[in-house]
Amino acid sequence: MLAWESYTRPFACRLTFRRIDEVRLVLGPTRNLFDLGVAVVDPRGWQRRSLVVRLRPWDRTEEPLLALRGQEPVAVERLGDPSSEDSVPRIGTDPFEIALGFRTDSESTFVALRVARRSRSEPLYEGTFRIEGTGWPAGAVVVQTPSPAEPFLVTLEKLSVCGLIEPSFVLEEVPWPD
Repeated sequence: MLAWESYTRPFACRLTFRRIDEVRLVLGPTRNLFDLGVAVVDPRGWQRRSLVVRLRPWDRTEEPLLALRGQEPVAVERLGDPSSEDSVPRIGTDPFEIALGFRTDSESTFVALRVARRSRSEPLYEGTFRIEGTGWPAGAVVVQTPSPAEPFLVTLEKLSVCGLIEPSFVLEEVPWPD
């Protein structure tokens, strides 16, 4: 378990991945206001390519998935039932889990996002997205908790990444802006 209080700098897994099949983040109880970002980024720099899940546990989160290539937004198409919830509801201080699943075809990447309170069987949010291009599920996993109101507390109980490791590239520094 890793707990941090009012730490707003990003941190990353040292390993990089040629292909990521799934990222799962399990958070314990939290305290006070903070934003949460979980990103899969190009290990040579987030400016090249980044796919970010952003959540505000104390508020609804509109458009939780952001894709950038060369710092320019890339269209993220939400698939499925148009009447289903477009935003992630307020999570609060309860322990929760974020799961990202990836698959690609010859032209696109499909991302399945699931956010759930650990105390409930039903997810708070589920969505499937399509992004043009196949390189999105590769790179380094970065976690950041920028916070507009300090102090705050976050407890990371588990971070798992399933995929194919890139043995020729190990991170020396976090590929994210300060």
